[in-house]
Amino acid sequence: MKLFFSSLIVLSAAFFMSLAIGSVSIPINELFSPAYQEIILKFRLPKAITALLAGIALSVSGLLMQALFHNPLADPFVLGINAGGSLGAAIAVAGLFNILPRQISMIGGAWLGSAVSMLIILAMTKRVRDSGSLLIVGVMLGYIASALVSMLIHFSRAEHVQGYISWSFGTFSGVGWDRIPLFSIPILIIVIACFFITKPLNSLLLGENSARLLGVNVSSLRLYVIIFTAALSGTVTAFCGPIAFIGLAVPHICRSISRSGDHAKLLPLCIVVGGALALLADLLTHAGGRGAILPLNAVTSLVGAPFVIHALVYFRKRV
Repeated sequence: MKLFFSSLIVLSAAFFMSLAIGSVSIPINELFSPAYQEIILKFRLPKAITALLAGIALSVSGLLMQALFHNPLADPFVLGINAGGSLGAAIAVAGLFNILPRQISMIGGAWLGSAVSMLIILAMTKRVRDSGSLLIVGVMLGYIASALVSMLIHFSRAEHVQGYISWSFGTFSGVGWDRIPLFSIPILIIVIACFFITKPLNSLLLGENSARLLGVNVSSLRLYVIIFTAALSGTVTAFCGPIAFIGLAVPHICRSISRSGDHAKLLPLCIVVGGALALLADLLTHAGGRGAILPLNAVTSLVGAPFVIHALVYFRKRV
């Protein structure tokens, strides 16, 4: 409990810092003054909420993936959901949705691509019985989607390519108040639903056969995990771009600091740590100074990669 509240304090501090730090620095004691009201309410508050929810969604989906595949190095990318979203965005960039404004078409394309990837994975679960084979299928779908993205980008016009590249860098600033409900409601509903499957997830850590002996319907659980992960990561990818490493690093950080594999403890901790890490990563994008914004994906990779390396070394020692 102490650990959770300590993490909550860090999250709160990161949230208020995200309101204060930007192209215009605002003193903490003047955050709620009328002089900065427009900047806070129109730009920084929706961005902070987006970063918070994106961090939560990616961390929870990463935790679900690692439990499903019994692999601490799995993340939302392994099923090809994010790759499908990138393909959908690339199709939009190629001009196939010209009837819509560019940004809306990219969001719609990414969401549609993630949904199609999820449907393919769900169809494969009826033919593929074990999670290991499903993991391989997901990785292969990711390769296919990435290859198609490369081909579409190669034949697209330069100005369209620039739009896709900017989207692929990732950003939390593209979700205004008009899109916050579309972004937040699916994430909040699914995260709450995840609390109802913590016990079956704990059983799954013993292996699928042991989980079945304990009365867990592994096929149904796998279906729930895939749907929840696809919806969480697909929503973030559609609105914010393919955000790397948060979904991979946060569950491992939470296991390390809590020294527990109990998902009833890990899930709320992932929610808090994931939100805090996303907010801190967004703060680091302003480290360039003079109004320069660093690519979010570069920052999350720089922050997350050391934890992934630690995971590789740590779990190799245990084998």
